[in-house]
Amino acid sequence: QNQNFILIKNKTQVTKREFFGNKMARVINGPDLELIDEDAMTWSYSLITLQAPKLQILNRKALYGTYLLRFVNCSNLQVLSEAAFVYCNSLQIVCFNLVKMVPKTCFFKCTQLQIIKFESVEEIGDRAFQQCFSLRKAVFNPKILKLATKDCITTMQKVEFAPRLQCQLEQQMVFILDYPGSQHTEKTVITKKIFNENVESFKLIFTEQKMRNNQFEYFNQLKIAVLTKIQTIEEYSFSKCHLLQEIVAPKLQVIKTGAFYECFNLEVIDLKQVFIIDQDAFLKCFALRSVNLQNICALHETSFSRCNQLKHIRCPKFKITMQAEVLKLSEGETNGIICSWGKCYVRILKEQIQQKQNLLKRILKLVK
Repeated sequence: QNQNFILIKNKTQVTKREFFGNKMARVINGPDLELIDEDAMTWSYSLITLQAPKLQILNRKALYGTYLLRFVNCSNLQVLSEAAFVYCNSLQIVCFNLVKMVPKTCFFKCTQLQIIKFESVEEIGDRAFQQCFSLRKAVFNPKILKLATKDCITTMQKVEFAPRLQCQLEQQMVFILDYPGSQHTEKTVITKKIFNENVESFKLIFTEQKMRNNQFEYFNQLKIAVLTKIQTIEEYSFSKCHLLQEIVAPKLQVIKTGAFYECFNLEVIDLKQVFIIDQDAFLKCFALRSVNLQNICALHETSFSRCNQLKHIRCPKFKITMQAEVLKLSEGETNGIICSWGKCYVRILKEQIQQKQNLLKRILKLVK
């Protein structure tokens, strides 16, 4: 079957670590799944959609570190476990109306999570929604919810409870954080409907000629950035903008250290005019698939580390290969498909296994 689409047929359970570290699957469909075991899909960097309408139990760390996960169709889910959705940084809405308890750290650092619906929940554990910076709406049943730990929700938004809970309980549950970055010059709201709810993101128009280090770091819900006059993107300027998908910068020439660090959803950026890219500039940009480096003069070996979907590179000045997590540059040119760091490592292992098998065959022939 297609490596990007996995259909789990005639199975009720995904076993422990079964898809651990899978770097290819973008959609997993399990029509008969009832249980996803501990660490079953941990570090599945490319997973965007999980469809399991009969799923009842999600065990500890089942989806830990699935950074691109956006859509979870598990309407029959009844049991959540500790740290099940930690670092699901692209998740915007969760609706689990049969779940009775949200355990500790379950949705820790789901930075783009905006709306949560738990109409049967009775108890919310310690740090269940901690560092959910975008969380702005929560739906609980005030007749059922009886226990919630202090500051179980930490966000940068004012949370709307619908329906309202007791005032004291609401105040106890929510701690509002200060935004660590700068004020932004001009932005427009982009709305999109998911599960009949409007989620919000922003388009930024930046017209200044220079920016500061870390200027837009943690700009949650930033989806598109238009930089009309910028030639240099400074260190960590857009780091940890987890929702950022597109950069428009027609005059861009230099990208400094960590500029797009952990921009997990970054897909579109024109690098044709860029001639310097520093270390870790695109570290953990898991959605980046192709780049055009036709004018590049200086490219750090870690500039695209862990961009495991990066397959197409155009670079007329260097021959680029990927070994482990770093780029290797040599004389020549690159124009087409290359292995990403993850798949390259798998290919090397397969070649080593094949060599050993061939050697064993030759030895057996000599013995005979």
